[in-house]
Amino acid sequence: MEDPDPAVRVVAAIGLHPLGTDALPRLTKTLQDRDASSRRWAAWALGEIGPPARSAVPALKHALKDADARVQTAARATLETLGELESNRLKKRQ
Repeated sequence: MEDPDPAVRVVAAIGLHPLGTDALPRLTKTLQDRDASSRRWAAWALGEIGPPARSAVPALKHALKDADARVQTAARATLETLGELESNRLKKRQ
């Protein structure tokens, strides 16, 4: 996750989720990466980890304000997966 090449950091983020909770510190830190694609895929990977990733909720909520819409979307999807946000569809149905 320290590689200067953003493409390497993206691949690392995608590849970390099978490690489960061992990957949480690195993925959470990557939500602050200077590269938007790295942040996006870190948010996605946290969603793939599922409920054990709840410790990343504060960082994911911060990512909802990211300048990149793709990062926001990935963070929102992960927060919904973790039960931390209702989807817009559910809100509209109520």
